[in-house]
Amino acid sequence: MKRVKKLLSLVLAMMLVLAMGSTAMAAPEDGETGTITIKKAIEGQTYTIYKMFNLKSYNKDNDAYMYEVADGWSDFITTGDGKDYVEVKEGTIVWKDETLSPADFAKAALKYATDNGIQPAKDPIVAESETVVFENLDLGYYLLDSTTGALCSLDTTNPTAEIEEKNEKPTIEKEVEQPSASIGDTVNYMIKIKIAPGAQDYEIHDQMSKGLTFSGVEKLNIKVLDATTVKDLPSEENKDARDQAIKDATGEVLVKDTDYTITAPATDGHTFDIVFTEGAYAKMPAGGMIVVSYEAVINAEALDDKGVTNKATLNFGDDNEVNSTETPDVPTKFIDVNILKFAKTNSGETGLDGAEFTLSKNEDGTDPISFVDLTNGNYRVATEEDENTTTTVVSPAGTDIGKINLDGLGAGTYYLTETKAPDGYNLLKAPVKIVITETTDATTGETTLTVQIPELNDDGSVKEDADGNEVLMSTDQVKVQNMTGAELPSTGGIGTTIFYVLGGILVVGAGILLVVKKRMSSEK
Repeated sequence: MKRVKKLLSLVLAMMLVLAMGSTAMAAPEDGETGTITIKKAIEGQTYTIYKMFNLKSYNKDNDAYMYEVADGWSDFITTGDGKDYVEVKEGTIVWKDETLSPADFAKAALKYATDNGIQPAKDPIVAESETVVFENLDLGYYLLDSTTGALCSLDTTNPTAEIEEKNEKPTIEKEVEQPSASIGDTVNYMIKIKIAPGAQDYEIHDQMSKGLTFSGVEKLNIKVLDATTVKDLPSEENKDARDQAIKDATGEVLVKDTDYTITAPATDGHTFDIVFTEGAYAKMPAGGMIVVSYEAVINAEALDDKGVTNKATLNFGDDNEVNSTETPDVPTKFIDVNILKFAKTNSGETGLDGAEFTLSKNEDGTDPISFVDLTNGNYRVATEEDENTTTTVVSPAGTDIGKINLDGLGAGTYYLTETKAPDGYNLLKAPVKIVITETTDATTGETTLTVQIPELNDDGSVKEDADGNEVLMSTDQVKVQNMTGAELPSTGGIGTTIFYVLGGILVVGAGILLVVKKRMSSEK
């Protein structure tokens, strides 16, 4: 069994007393054995039992027992940590002081057993149900250890004993604040660990997909909420409010290198590993919560998977390489926006090359988003590490004439502003509004992104619902139409002649009007 780093124990009071009168005491009969039964055992966990003391004699009527040191435990009692709790008087084990902690005694005893290779009294048992039974035990005093980290000490001189496992497996959850985000954005993660009784050997292993870059240990914080704070949190059904309350709760902040160590990147291939120190467990009350907050940035490799994922694993207990529980992958998604720049002709919609646009979250086009040009009308959102970037995207010529693809965009409202129209065409009068909506399935928790644009009436105005809100419609392609400029007539054509004719008519009309006015004046 792995060296025990920390044990918090559930203990039955140690019943070690001075010997009663010899006439009242009886030695165990030859072959007399006892049984220890564990109720509410945790399936999959291993239970190990050690015999510390042999029963010399007992008086069940007076609840009196006399013990002697079992093989291998003499040094623990005489020179080891056990001497602070018990002593040998006239060959019998005596508890020194009622104010001493049996739990601390049990902790010290198990550490001695693991450090000195003390063999279990029986083969360890892996729980297959909620009941574990150790049978045919010599009468004596025993320590019981479980790989969940809780420790029980008890005697079997009844000759049977029954205990209830009050320990629980810790649970781990992981949340991402941004179910969708753009490439280059920072995403915030939160790991929540419910602290079980007997917290021991907790290790957190975090694994990010290749599309995430860990922001570093300086952006990582760990705090512990006590059981009362956790109890007062909003219900789990009200997830958003509960997570916000957890973020806002003060708690006790753990100190790096004092309460925990962190390795990033970890040698086991994980993004980082956190190991809690001995002193940290005194700050981890049963029913409380460990909250780990940290950040990561979505990098360009996220394009390969159309998003990023992150999961965490909690190892715990004596053999934390075996005992573990992990979160499912926590995803953050983004989407690409397909644009078609076109004009209507007799043959239908004809793609136009040479149109230039910017994309911004501001309606006036300020602070445009930077992209990396992937050629032929394909662009992705740039990161801070990218050197060759552009805020202008151009509709291409060739096979995909007029088609622009903008990849790596998260949920939000964007405005596509035309800054240069194709030759012979007018600039758009207003930016094109593009809305990327985010919906989450209440049952599965899966997030879906959809590209939407305002729906238009026949006269080109934006359609509104009964409440005056604009109506959005989903689309796989944002179509942007350009109109031609005014065509001026050529020299010598009918267009020129008509200007002359109209001018002549105006001159003649003015002359007639002048003559009429003069005649009217003469008649007067």
